[in-house]
Parts: sequence; C-alpha cells; structure tokens
Amino acid sequence: MQIINRDLLVITPKQACVDWANALGEEFELQMEDMSGHDAASTFLIPEFEDEEEALEWMEEGAEGWFSLLLMEWTDDRTKWPEDLGWENLNNFFHVNYQSMVMDLVNEPIEKDSDEDYDDDSIDPELN
Repeated sequence: MQIINRDLLVITPKQACVDWANALGEEFELQMEDMSGHDAASTFLIPEFEDEEEALEWMEEGAEGWFSLLLMEWTDDRTKWPEDLGWENLNNFFHVNYQSMVMDLVNEPIEKDSDEDYDDDSIDPELN
C-alpha cells in the first residue's frame, strides 16, 4: 500500500439535481435513494492541499467548469442546463466530499487515457 500525492473529491447528486434530471424529458426516473448506490458519485483525483478549505476554494475558482463537467454526465444538451453555473448553485445540486488521503492498494502503474479522449475544452475545470 502506498499513499499517493493526490487528494480526492467524491461528488454526489442532491435532491435538486435529481429533480432537474427527472425533468429533462429523457428516460430518467430517479429517486434520491438511487444516489447512494453503485456509480452514483463522481470521483476525482485532485492536487494535494493543506486542508479542505483550501481545496474547496480551489474548486470554487473553477465552479463553472466543475458544474459543466458534472452536468455533462446527465446531458450534453446545454440548453437544458441551469443558467446559473456558479458555486452556490453547484452546491445546491451536488454534495462535495473532500478526502485528503488516497491510498493505492494495487502494485501496478496507473494508466491514463490520452488527452484526445476529452475533446471539449469548454468543460475542463483546469485540473491539469
């Protein structure tokens, strides 16, 4: 086991997100209870920070990019997105859980997709 030089964000939908997703007119029939199951959260390895406050300030600076990235998981039709993509509304839609210790239990190199796999720069929350 090795502790790696990254922190972790676990972002889960709140009721406002479930309500919005159900109103998209797509095949969603979600309940809030569904948001605690397998693959209901989005997880991100992020740079190391001194504490949660610093990490969330960093995330707040890129709130529009983060919010866009999270909404893109539900629909890529931007006309259906909320107009307000700011930090406060992101927190109305999602619960952000910050973890400062990430352990790697696998004794193999981490593989990453190429940058070419992500072609929409407008939703990049500047995580590079």
